Amino acid sequence: MGYTTRHDAIAKVAARQEFRGNSIWATRSPNGSGMIYGRAAELYRADATAGELVYVVYSYSTPIAWYTKRGEWVVPAEKYSHTTSRHQSVVRQGVARRII
Repeated sequence: MGYTTRHDAIAKVAARQEFRGNSIWATRSPNGSGMIYGRAAELYRADATAGELVYVVYSYSTPIAWYTKRGEWVVPAEKYSHTTSRHQSVVRQGVARRII
């Protein structure tokens, strides 16, 4: 998988590829776990329980975005720490640049 820079992370999110940065990472083998709060938690648990998760992006251990078997990106509008907010920006840029 290898270490990933911010620029690389954006491209990897667009292509839904696994990566690992210092505190942002993504997997194509999601297990439906992680700490998550608010409305995002309801959405995430519903997709995880239904087996819909295909790709998940994490900030530390918090899932901040995921791609489903329905072909949809879910990027909840939750507020987190300053660092996680930067990670959310990476995800938004990657989703906007998505590769089909």
